[in-house]
Amino acid sequence: MTPLDPRRVQQLGQIIDLLVETLGEPSCPLRRAIVLNDIWQHPGATLREVMERLNLDKSTAFRDIEWLVDHSCLIKKTNETNKREIDLFVFEKTKMQLEQIYRICGGSPYLTAILQGFIDLAPKRKQSLREAKILISLTLYGKMDKNELAKSLYDGPTTTDQRAIQNLINEGFVEDDA
Repeated sequence: MTPLDPRRVQQLGQIIDLLVETLGEPSCPLRRAIVLNDIWQHPGATLREVMERLNLDKSTAFRDIEWLVDHSCLIKKTNETNKREIDLFVFEKTKMQLEQIYRICGGSPYLTAILQGFIDLAPKRKQSLREAKILISLTLYGKMDKNELAKSLYDGPTTTDQRAIQNLINEGFVEDDA
């Protein structure tokens, strides 16, 4: 197995940090970042189009889009041709943040591949940006105890960090140091 390039791992950390800044929530599922990326690539997309492209059921896609709207990442506009349809667009500030992420990762398809790679590690459960950051920290710094690991994360509740770490322990990605 080829060792990971530490610079590439640091870039992954930067990407996750920028996504947390963009989405405003480290507990955000990685799938929501994929939904946001898809709408950025397809301005004016409808709910149905997002569902089809990303193979999401209606309630999941709707919930993710509503969350992104509520967190000022997306804006809804009534379709001029068909007033019953809603078109989705990325806010200007979010566009600028995504462009910064794309400069690091090489573009939209690479961002989707990176996020999907983390999702595929534990497909039975929604992976969060926080959990991706934990895996990156462990890859970059090696073995860390739970407290050191929590310090490498975002300024969130300790219980949330510990729950994310415990999820990764339960799935065998992290050793339990207790």
